[in-house]
Order: sequence, then C-alpha cells, then structure tokens
Amino acid sequence: MDKKELIDMGESQSLEFKESLKLKDEIGETVSAFSNSDGGTVMVGVSNSSSELRKLAKESGGRVYWDEQVCEDAGLEDIEEEKIRQFLRKAKYARRLEIDPDISVKEALKRLNLIKGENLTNAALLLFGKNPQRHFLQTEVRCARFKGTEAIKPFIDMKVFDGDVIEQANKALNFVLEHTLLSAWLVPGKVEREERNEYPSDAIREAIVNAICHRDYESTGNVQVRIFDDRIEVWNPESLPEG
Repeated sequence: MDKKELIDMGESQSLEFKESLKLKDEIGETVSAFSNSDGGTVMVGVSNSSSELRKLAKESGGRVYWDEQVCEDAGLEDIEEEKIRQFLRKAKYARRLEIDPDISVKEALKRLNLIKGENLTNAALLLFGKNPQRHFLQTEVRCARFKGTEAIKPFIDMKVFDGDVIEQANKALNFVLEHTLLSAWLVPGKVEREERNEYPSDAIREAIVNAICHRDYESTGNVQVRIFDDRIEVWNPESLPEG
C-alpha cells in the first residue's frame, strides 16, 4: 500500500469517499488540467523528476524512495496512536482493509509497511506523526488567494498548513472551498436544495494529494495551492514556475 492510497483512505468526515480523478498523461507532462462545466480550470504541476524517475531508479537498482527510508531520530513515541486507530477503522469500513484497529501501534505500522525493524520510515511520520515538521521542516502546504489573475501581492488570504499529510490535504481543500463560489438552487418537488461548487471538489483534492505524494521531499520548498479569479493552480516544489 503506497502513501497516496493511505492519504486517500484518511479522508475526514467532511469529505466523501469517491472514485478519484486521475491525472491525465502524467508521464511526460509538466502541467495537467481539470476543467469544470463552467470553464474553470485546476492547473496541476507535475514534475517527471520526482515520482516517475525515482520509481525507475528504484526498479533499476537505484536508491530507495525517500518515504521508505528510516528516520533515525524518531521512535514510536513520535506516532499519534489515535490517528492510526481512526485510520484503520475508516479503512476497514470503506476499503475493507483487514487490519484489526486494536492491534499494537508497532504491529499496525508493520502491517502498513511503515516500519523497518525498530525504525520508523519517513512515511510513518508524514502520515501519523505527532509533529512531522519537527523532523521535516519542508513538509507543509502553502495556500494563497490572489486578487485577479496574477501571483502578485498583497494576498487576499494566505495560510501555511502543517501537521500530517492527511490533515494538510483536508485543510488545503477546505481553504479552496472557502475561497471559491458555491451555487445553490431549489428544485421543484424536492425539499433539499441542489448545490454545486465552482470547481469540483474531488478534482481539487486529487490535485492536492498528487502534489503531496509526487513531490521531492528532499527539496526545501512547499507544495503550493494558488487561487486566482479564473483558475486554481496546485504545484509541487519541483514544478513551480519561475517568478
């Protein structure tokens, strides 16, 4: 089970489990776009040098993924037990993951391939750490709402989200939803009103999760989510445009 699957199964109660939209033509592309019916666009920065090239290097006998490497200065005391319990309960219900939510933290991490011997992997801390930024300062998501169509200050709003990567994905999505339009209307014969976000939330979340998972964690930059009047851009550090 890879990191993206773990993040996808860690959705909060405010998010629904849906079949994810896949980045189209990810290999060989620098930017992909999801467009809604009204013409709004979610731009997704994808760097070939991060996910796919690291995978090829590993398959050819190269170095191990960064998230599979052990974190020498971390121990089980750095893992939030309740995060693992909640994850296993959700995963058992939503994805039929057959891991008892009441087993020990160490055994759960072992079953999820997040521990090697007595050492936690970097991914274990990214997913379930009490304070991942104590070990990895660069593991944050930076979100900004700009006025107009250019990345020019001052911001309308800007926030930096830390915590584990599941929390970051949820907080970043909520930031986008707070700064984009929600249409609502009444349908004859129905009690509840119909609603539609300006941008499809599942596409936005998929873009954010992909940026978090495919980024190079040895880079000192942050994943960035940029909201403009006419589009949303999601970039991992490697694929950030100049300027």
